[in-house]
Amino acid sequence: MRAPSSLFPARRSWRITRVTRIIAAAACVAIGLTPLVASAPAQAAPSATGEFNYAEALQKAVWFYDAQREGRLPANNRVSWRGNSFLNDGADASLDLVGGFADAGDHIKATFPLVHSLTVLSWGMIDYPQGYSSSAQSQYLLSNLRWGMDYLIKAHPAAGRLVTEVADPNKDHQLWAGAEVQTYTRDTYTMNSGTCWGADLADSAAAAFASAAMVFQSSDPTYAATLLTHARQLWSTTESVTKAKYDDCTPIVKGFYNSWSGFADELVWGSLWLYRATGEQQYLDRARAYYSGLPKQGQDPSTPIKYSWTLDWDDKTAASVILMAKLTGDTQAIADARNWADFNAGAGVGGQKVTMSPGGEAFYGTWGSLRYSAGAAFIAFVLADSGRLDATRNQQLHDFAVRQVNYILGDNPSHVSYMVGFGTNFIKRPHHRTAHGSWSNNFADPVEDRHTLYGGLVGGPTAADDNYGVEDRNAFQKAEVALDYNAGLTSSLARMAKEYGGTALAGFPPTETPDKEIFVQASLNQANTSFVEIKSLVYNHTAFPARYTPNPSYRYYFTLDSGTTPSQIVLTKAFAQCADPSGPTQFQGSIYYVTISCVGQNLGPIGQSESRRENQFRITFPSAHDYTKDWSFAGVSTTQSSPVDVTHITVYDGSTLVWGTPPGPATPPGAPGTPVASNVTSTSATLTWTASTGGSSPVASYDVYRVATGGDVKVASATGLSTSVTGLTASTAYTFYVKAVDTGGTASAASGTVNVTTLAPPTPPSAPGKPAASNITATGVTLTWTASTAGSNPIGGYEVWRTATGGDVRVATTSATTLTANVTGLSPSTAYTFYAKAVDNTGVASTASTSTAVTTAAARPPTTPGQPVASNLTATSVTLTWTASTAGDAPLQRYEVYQGTTLAGQTANGTTTTLTVSGLTPNTTYSFSVLARDTAGVASANSAAVSVTTPQAPAATLKAQYKNNDSAPTDNQIKPGITLVNGGTSAVALSTVTIRYYFTAESGATTYNTWCDHAAVGCANITQRVVSLATPVTGADRYLEIAFTTGAGSLAAGANIGEIQNRFNKSDWSNFSETNDYSYGTNTAFADSTKVAVYVSGALVWGTPPA
Repeated sequence: MRAPSSLFPARRSWRITRVTRIIAAAACVAIGLTPLVASAPAQAAPSATGEFNYAEALQKAVWFYDAQREGRLPANNRVSWRGNSFLNDGADASLDLVGGFADAGDHIKATFPLVHSLTVLSWGMIDYPQGYSSSAQSQYLLSNLRWGMDYLIKAHPAAGRLVTEVADPNKDHQLWAGAEVQTYTRDTYTMNSGTCWGADLADSAAAAFASAAMVFQSSDPTYAATLLTHARQLWSTTESVTKAKYDDCTPIVKGFYNSWSGFADELVWGSLWLYRATGEQQYLDRARAYYSGLPKQGQDPSTPIKYSWTLDWDDKTAASVILMAKLTGDTQAIADARNWADFNAGAGVGGQKVTMSPGGEAFYGTWGSLRYSAGAAFIAFVLADSGRLDATRNQQLHDFAVRQVNYILGDNPSHVSYMVGFGTNFIKRPHHRTAHGSWSNNFADPVEDRHTLYGGLVGGPTAADDNYGVEDRNAFQKAEVALDYNAGLTSSLARMAKEYGGTALAGFPPTETPDKEIFVQASLNQANTSFVEIKSLVYNHTAFPARYTPNPSYRYYFTLDSGTTPSQIVLTKAFAQCADPSGPTQFQGSIYYVTISCVGQNLGPIGQSESRRENQFRITFPSAHDYTKDWSFAGVSTTQSSPVDVTHITVYDGSTLVWGTPPGPATPPGAPGTPVASNVTSTSATLTWTASTGGSSPVASYDVYRVATGGDVKVASATGLSTSVTGLTASTAYTFYVKAVDTGGTASAASGTVNVTTLAPPTPPSAPGKPAASNITATGVTLTWTASTAGSNPIGGYEVWRTATGGDVRVATTSATTLTANVTGLSPSTAYTFYAKAVDNTGVASTASTSTAVTTAAARPPTTPGQPVASNLTATSVTLTWTASTAGDAPLQRYEVYQGTTLAGQTANGTTTTLTVSGLTPNTTYSFSVLARDTAGVASANSAAVSVTTPQAPAATLKAQYKNNDSAPTDNQIKPGITLVNGGTSAVALSTVTIRYYFTAESGATTYNTWCDHAAVGCANITQRVVSLATPVTGADRYLEIAFTTGAGSLAAGANIGEIQNRFNKSDWSNFSETNDYSYGTNTAFADSTKVAVYVSGALVWGTPPA
């Protein structure tokens, strides 16, 4: 973020955060601040125009915008160290604001400087397209313009709504890290025409849309039309509403991008750009009407329009004057443009002129001084090229502009290029989080930037003395880069490339080789002859791009001594920030490794502790072991307090190796002997071979391959030296070979081959006799058949099959001498068809026998249960008990109790013979019977019925009183206060009492949280739940039920229980609308309420439930 415009001094304290501490000058060397010295020129210091490669400078200035992109980067992303970022922008406002550009060295998206930058870039392409085309940069500038405009379209979702900023700068500046690992929720700020409309921002955005529409008109007229529609909407909205400054609509921007100059300049600016884009007179008429209101040079309104300032993101006065003069030739505009030319590039006005440094910088302000001189250079070029002034002034303007650009590129007393990556003596430590690549949330660590931010223009000298001083990336007033800094410079370079030429660099940008990103350091804690204890630290210093490592693990390799088994190794920890050490796991041969898993730790380069995990582990051996010869000990520091990088400890992210070198490749086993074939049949053969000699690791198995056209096929694996190959085709020639595979998965060379020809197909057995059915039950049948006659091979057995739609099912198998089978698991009263097959001892089957049709018997139901016996009779419930049924053909599943012919309830299983029926009406006679049902769904007959008459309900001696404890009926909680009064002559046990408060849920979650905030009987003796009505009614679809435990005791006659303060809410905390709830009242003192129902032993004794 940049300093304010010319009208007010800078007011900035927001940079003083934990990552931007003031550093004493004495500490410069300690953190690597580098002084700029005039004795080290970037190149032969140019003293004349044309000595710089302006095409290269333009190429790099455009590339800077690629480096500033946010969102989901395209496949042709040109910045290898950038990745996706901020993929949820706008979600808090139900908008898709993914994309756009980071404003500066931070990551906020600020619309005011963005639209300024896009307009100036488009202006440069409109006026000086030859500079881009001759430098081969047109496609890249257009790509960046479209990237910005695509975002701006999303930021303008409606005619009267415009996004002013994404992200709270105060939050953004708390972390000094790459954009890709910033994960905090970013706030969206907007302005709306119905509440507050910032005319300055709206008309600046209109100018951006209109100018970009001109750029894309020839290559993509549809897109250009869309842009122009947005421009018209914004301009028209400004014309139709009360105008305000946008920073009054979005106060969060104050102190960052204040609208110091107000909106008078933008009213002219936006109107002129719409006029230029459309040629429509209405826009020029408004621009002329607003022109006289442009800021003046002095406080007196009669003074000329301000000529002592440049073009920047806030103040477009000078640019509006020059554009008006260029487009219209209006006399007043030309006079005002002449004043600007004289003050900034000529002899001065009234004895005053722009402040110039000794080296030639036009100095307008201390914060980011070079973005001001770059902006002045561009509009000076535009004015000179417009032809609206005389030749002398045009030349003065031209030379002034050239001088400012050359000063930036290195023609200055320090011979330093203020464009990062241009020349040989350029600024190398810009204030830019992602380019710096810190992993520790520290602008001073590392000392040098890990990336070159090509093309970025830094702020430059903070006084008119040409003195940049020592490089210090935290000195943001001089070291920061920004979208608007580069805008004027980029368009000026297009103009200079057009005039002076140059050649863009081939192979740009150069490939950056990632430095150390994910790695391990280790040192020796302690050791003796039987153990070694290692201190290890795994780091995430990623910056290519910065990224989290969600599933890191690392391996320490050691050699298992002869005679030692893995189970004898003992692994322990001395300190662990990740999982305990696991293993050992065989790598190859006698080499094993210990794994330290940090899966789920999600290491990120966002702080010292967040970017690393420390683990101290010990490997204990059963006998003496020389740990110094272990693979991973090589390079381990023997000074416990000074761990060093160890490449023989490997790091994995998931299954991907990201650091280190594992032990060398294994020596494969020797080839096995040539296989020998035996037991050859028409469909199989047995192969036998001699053993392989082991390589680095023992042989674990052998794989048998069949030679085949198009690629050999593995047909079998064996741990021994023989296997049977099956599934072959009769009378067919085959070729086989064998490979040995060791415990590490390394395969040997192939053995010699063996040729095998299978035998002719065998004669199958004859079909068995037709099965005869007997012992037919509801669920089974016995089938008997006559024997088959053997074919080429002896009969091995018989199979019984059941025909079925979709494929017949084998239901039984027997031996060769068993000619009968019991088929079970059938369904009662069902028709089936069965047949039999004979199978020889090689698996060859006969044809099917003649089929037999069978219909199973009807199911035998359970016996009738005993007559129910009633007990525990109350006014609303009764317990029934009966004697058990005896199962029929299927096990009992449950009992069903019927009230007449209506199901009143059922048991959970077939062993329970009691059930309580509730919900009965007092003083009513009922008839109950019971039946048993088995797992096949077959039911017994109903038992004899028992008649039950419920007693009279207790007298209505209780009443409920209610008061409203919630003053906000549309918030997310309901707070009914309830008390009970006993108006009878005897005490009532509270454990028999329930209270219902009826309400509607509207929408939202269907689960609830309930609280008892206070109760005289003690909240521990209160239970609460929310119950849904089976049939919602007006005013109620649920009720809060309040009940009491036995600990609540009794309510004495003539007494009340005191207030119960209830509170409940939906689990998603969505709002209620209580005023239409059945039980709701507005009284804040207790009063009788018949809309709160009271039940005793399940019987209603007070109130009227909703109907």
